[in-house]
Amino acid sequence: KKHIGFPYFHGAGLNDMTANTGLGVFTGSRDTRFEIKITSTSGSADQFQYRARLSNQRMINTSYGSTTTITGNAQTLQNGVQITFASTTGHTVGEKWAVHGKTEGDSLGNVKPKYDDSERTTLVSNEVRVYKGGSWRDRAYWLDPAQRRYFPQDMATDFIGFRNAMSRVGSKSQNKNKTARN
Repeated sequence: KKHIGFPYFHGAGLNDMTANTGLGVFTGSRDTRFEIKITSTSGSADQFQYRARLSNQRMINTSYGSTTTITGNAQTLQNGVQITFASTTGHTVGEKWAVHGKTEGDSLGNVKPKYDDSERTTLVSNEVRVYKGGSWRDRAYWLDPAQRRYFPQDMATDFIGFRNAMSRVGSKSQNKNKTARN
């Protein structure tokens, strides 16, 4: 099943863009993310640019296409994706929308996992263990328990584990059992 998801708005201004969401309208062969950005608000109508990428690629490496003037009618991007702005003016430069074209999933857009034959470079395998948190040698970034690192299970380090610290050595009471040495 192929479909286009609802647009996600990133900004604080006018959120008036719609997409032709629904089953059967996306014609791409792989999941694709479209990013639409307002680039100009001068003149009689605002202008936008868009870029597309496959869902497993970073958006950073994909440059925006040519500038297009907003018409107020349906405007085709690619792979059957059409967007419509309700207003031709009143947007803010830098406002962004993201629209996802999906190739598999149920009617709600939930994509089912699928295995393929592609070779991937990953740190996750049956021979590594995940550890969270940080040690005395780590940057503050690793102290966040949400950050995960992978380490081979058959290797050891001198900085992973618990450390005990004491503020003083001796009995717990400070005044009791103190005698002068003669």
